[in-house]
Amino acid sequence: MELRGRLLRLGLLLLAVLLLSLWSMTIGSAHYGMGDVFRALSSDGTDHTVLIELRLPRVLLCLWLGAALGTAGALTQGLFQNPLAAPGVLGVPAGAAAAVILGMALGLDTALWATPLTASIGAAAGIWLAAQRKGA
Repeated sequence: MELRGRLLRLGLLLLAVLLLSLWSMTIGSAHYGMGDVFRALSSDGTDHTVLIELRLPRVLLCLWLGAALGTAGALTQGLFQNPLAAPGVLGVPAGAAAAVILGMALGLDTALWATPLTASIGAAAGIWLAAQRKGA
C-alpha cells in the first residue's frame, strides 16, 4: 500500500479518536454539549470541575488503557506467532487465579498488596509456561 494512503488512514483514525473522546465527555448524569466542553477549558466553576477535572482524566485513562491492552495483545500474538493467541487460551487467568488461591492458603491475603502481587506472579508464570511449551 502506498505511504500516502496509509498516512491518510492514520490521520482519519486519529481524528475519529479525538472526536469520539470529546463526544464521550458530554455523556453523563449532567448533560453537556460539545460547546460546553470547549467553554469549560477557559472557565472556572462547576462545568470546569465536572468536564476537565473529572471526565477528562477518565477519558485519557481509557485511551491509555486501550493502547496498553492493544500493545499487550500484539506482543502476545507476536511472541507465539499465532494471530489467535489470547490470554484465556494461554492460561494467564488460570495462572493468576491459582496463585491467588495459593497465596490465600498460605495466609498472604491479609496485606492489601498481596493479592494483586500474587495474581501478577501467577499470570507471568502462566505465560512463561505456555512459552516453554511452545519452545519460544
